[in-house]
Amino acid sequence: MEDEDPQRPHGSPLQPVLRRPGGRARLVWLLTRYRDQIEADLALIGWDLAALWTARRWRFLLNLIDHLPRTSHLTAAMADDDELAENSPEPTGSSAPTLTEWSPTVERLTLAVDRLGELIAAVYGAAGGKAKAPKPLPRPITARDRVRSKVRQRKRAHVLAELGRAREEQRPSMAELPTAPDERYTAARTRTPPPKE
Repeated sequence: MEDEDPQRPHGSPLQPVLRRPGGRARLVWLLTRYRDQIEADLALIGWDLAALWTARRWRFLLNLIDHLPRTSHLTAAMADDDELAENSPEPTGSSAPTLTEWSPTVERLTLAVDRLGELIAAVYGAAGGKAKAPKPLPRPITARDRVRSKVRQRKRAHVLAELGRAREEQRPSMAELPTAPDERYTAARTRTPPPKE
């Protein structure tokens, strides 16, 4: 297995794992720093670290490590590593759980927590308090969800562009139309087709 970038950058010794270059350099770094945790995690799923290393199955070993769940000993050790935290950029991705972690039990517990939050807000509001609507807990985001989100964004951008064009042409908005029943406003309608989905 070849390293994607054999040149190790100057600076923090954590750079190889933070850049996630792949290859033996990252595997050696992980095993040097978290050997016991990785060995325990692999044993729990039926693999022997020493046997995989002796068999030189490095790519497979790295793949197993990369796909350990968020509840693994490795994840806990990395989360508790002060040096790693100091040298890691702030995470920018979604905090949504993956589908592999989204069991029927987790789904029902998430639903129960959401309903409990709504119930607390309703009770607080009934007692005269101003309760904010609780945010639902995150759910897994699939490719289909991302496609739907992009379609919504395109439609929203199309509507905003149409409103901007109407403003430039000085066409009144619905709020500016006369409300008296005997006053009517007729405008020439020029329709632009919405973007394709």
